[in-house]
Amino acid sequence: MRACAGLCCNRGVGVTVTRTGIFILLAAVGGSLQADQRYIGTANAGGSFWVESAGVSTHATIFSGGTVEAGQTPVKLQIPPDVRILLDVGSRAQVWGDRLTLEKGRVQLDSGKDYRIESRTMRVTLGAAGARVVVANGGSGMVEVAALGGPIRVANADGVVVANVAAGRSVDLRLGASTCCAMKYRGSRWNCAAPRLRSRWASAWR
Repeated sequence: MRACAGLCCNRGVGVTVTRTGIFILLAAVGGSLQADQRYIGTANAGGSFWVESAGVSTHATIFSGGTVEAGQTPVKLQIPPDVRILLDVGSRAQVWGDRLTLEKGRVQLDSGKDYRIESRTMRVTLGAAGARVVVANGGSGMVEVAALGGPIRVANADGVVVANVAAGRSVDLRLGASTCCAMKYRGSRWNCAAPRLRSRWASAWR
């Protein structure tokens, strides 16, 4: 009986250890998922849109690395404390707390001093308080950038600044076969004295 009692006791301990191990594993997995899906902000629209390929209506919570795609109305993204972004109709982007990667369409960054918009190989940031920027994926690998309300900076994937665009100006950029950035100013030079903002930008984002 004593031997049996000891054996039963050992079995009980074994079961307890096994369950504890399972609980620890589940807790670790849950913590990993929470780290990968950290809350960063909210998305709001006047109609339906998509978050992680799931249809939502008017409002959704955004997690780090989440994909947002606008439907027939623009989507407003808000990331505390001060980042405000407008994703245009039919546009899609992947969103993090410090950056947005534009996959298709166009996006407007209304505020967020250190926030950046990534489009293809370009990295776009605001250059001064009150500045806003519109970034669009154009055809043939072109990235279209328009500065509103203040200057903006454009850098390549290596962090080298390739353009400083003044308020009210726009520029088309494309990474060529080399590491140099090819720019199209419609007759302007490399110093980003780009043509004045085209009316299609200004009217679409008021």
